[in-house]
Amino acid sequence: MEERGLGQSTLARAVGVSQSSIWKLLHEPKVGTKHVHRIAALLGTTPAYLMDEVDVPDAGYVPPPSTQEVAADLDLIPVREFDLSLGMGGAFLDAPVAERVQHFPRSWIRNFTSSPPDDIFFAHAIGDSMMPTMLSGDIVLIDRRQRIVDQADLIWAFTFGGLGMIKRIGAGRDGTVRILSDNQAVRTDVVSPDDLNIIGRIVAIVRRM
Repeated sequence: MEERGLGQSTLARAVGVSQSSIWKLLHEPKVGTKHVHRIAALLGTTPAYLMDEVDVPDAGYVPPPSTQEVAADLDLIPVREFDLSLGMGGAFLDAPVAERVQHFPRSWIRNFTSSPPDDIFFAHAIGDSMMPTMLSGDIVLIDRRQRIVDQADLIWAFTFGGLGMIKRIGAGRDGTVRILSDNQAVRTDVVSPDDLNIIGRIVAIVRRM
């Protein structure tokens, strides 16, 4: 723990136990734990060393494969997921955005896009202006490689006036564009294309049943 700069509370959180459980292992080692393999992996040693069965910390130790190695073996690709709410009626984007990476089968992602992983990401949609096509809380896969609006029946993620939106975009008159909602109760906005910043095209919708 000292070599890896881990305190009791940090190790406890990583293992998924209480700090008192780690304290007991340090001061009452005969107590034992069913988490010894997890603890050994986190500390870079073996269960045998922790249980005082061998004197050498790395005797028989085999480092676990990295996330990248496992992903390569299983043909998984990393896709970023942002804690970003894109409003189907508009949502402000001035809050800090958290990011995490999840891995998905390459064959599944390729059903929706051939773009490289760095150009796609998942985000959350909120609001009801795209009902019934999309529901509030749906997760959308956005392809940042597709940023040229050349078909009116596609759905796009974009910013307008500081708001993040998910809508259809159609051609208006005199060089304007129309921001279209699938919910017929929501009015259509006509704006200048210079006021839109296209984030990417919605290529997939994931919905909890």
